[in-house]
Amino acid sequence: MEINVKNYFLFYEMEEKFFIDLGELKRKYFSKSRELHPDFYTQDAEAKQEEILALAAFNNDAYETLRHDNERMEYILKQHDVIGEEGKNKLDQMFLMEMMDINEALMELQMDFDQSAFEKVISEIKAIESELYGEVEVTMRGYDQDKGVGSLEIIAKYYLKKKYLLRIKDNLDKFVDV
Repeated sequence: MEINVKNYFLFYEMEEKFFIDLGELKRKYFSKSRELHPDFYTQDAEAKQEEILALAAFNNDAYETLRHDNERMEYILKQHDVIGEEGKNKLDQMFLMEMMDINEALMELQMDFDQSAFEKVISEIKAIESELYGEVEVTMRGYDQDKGVGSLEIIAKYYLKKKYLLRIKDNLDKFVDV
C-alpha cells in the first residue's frame, strides 16, 4: 500500500485549493477510514499494524485540517514556506495602527462598558474583515487556477491579518455577560 503521507491534498488525491468541495473531502476521508481501519490488519505483522495506525492518524489530521477554511489556508501557506512560526511573521504598520485603535477601544470598554461603543467596535471589526476578504477572494480563486507564488504572498498577508482579528474577536467574549 503506497500512500502519500507528506501532503494532505495528495493523500486524498485532491487538487490543492483554498476553496474545496467539502462533500468530496468527507467522502474521501470516510473511504480512507474504511481502508485503514485497524480491525482489517489484526493478522498482519506488528510493523504493518503500526503503519496502518499511523496512516489512520494521518487521515484524521488531514481531514480535520482541510475541512476548516482557516486551517486549510494555514496548511497551504506553510506547505509553501510562505508563513513562518507563530510570532515570526510581520504585519504592515497601517493595519497594526488600526488594530491598536480597536484594542484601545476594548480596554476602555473593560473599564467603563458602553453598549453603543461595544457595537461600534464589533461593526468596525466586521467591516475590516469584509474589506480584507473582498481584497483577497479573487486572488484565492486565482490561485486555485494558476498556483501562483505571488498569490501566496498576498494570501499570507490576509491570513495573518485575519488571525490577528480572530484574537481580538476572542477578547469580545469578555463582554458577553455585560
